[in-house]
Amino acid sequence: ARRRPVNQPGGARLPDFIIGGAMKSGTSTLHQMLGELPGVFIPDPEIYFFSIDDIEQHPEFFVAGDGGWQNRDFDANRDEYLAWYASFFAGAPASGMIGEDSTSYLHSARCATRIRALLPHVKLVFLLRDPAARTYSHYWHLVRTGRATESFEATLRHAPGTLFQRSRYREQLERYLACFPVERVKVILFEDLVERPQNIVREVIDFIGLPQPDRLPAVAHRNPARVPRSI
Repeated sequence: ARRRPVNQPGGARLPDFIIGGAMKSGTSTLHQMLGELPGVFIPDPEIYFFSIDDIEQHPEFFVAGDGGWQNRDFDANRDEYLAWYASFFAGAPASGMIGEDSTSYLHSARCATRIRALLPHVKLVFLLRDPAARTYSHYWHLVRTGRATESFEATLRHAPGTLFQRSRYREQLERYLACFPVERVKVILFEDLVERPQNIVREVIDFIGLPQPDRLPAVAHRNPARVPRSI
């Protein structure tokens, strides 16, 4: 029988599987296809619980609504944050599987040990993409959201930030493989998801331990990178 995580506030259920990134590598598409399956509950937003105090990955989390500075400390406020995290899964049915996706989990150096401590039996799914293509798609995401105002080349030269860091897959995966047995980690290539999405989704269904459905949801690429109409 599948074991439930033991560290759950008030007996609340927490995820059986996590889609942990990488950003711009198909995580939203996989989320949508799995979320439409019977027996799967995935909250729609990315939660970023395990990386909530990682300023390198989420500098915007530290700016309060009044423009002031707010401190986030996962360890000091663990119980408060954990209750908040559990609230996302309060509507899950009693049976079935629970998941979440947060694209910073692969990249944040803080997440692997935190996930291991809270969810030692969780299944982890990571999607990787050609690093150059991922970085370029990420750049246009920053342009659309007003966080990059120079050309791609100038941004890489003057403010590479997470553009480079989030494409360094080897060191990121090694952190997880040091915390979890390899059979609990599944790596998918974005290019394979695009080329044969139905097959890849069925692989993930087997990996997380769901029975195969007779039919899969239609494939719709969610959250694609777009070039703004006017730079």
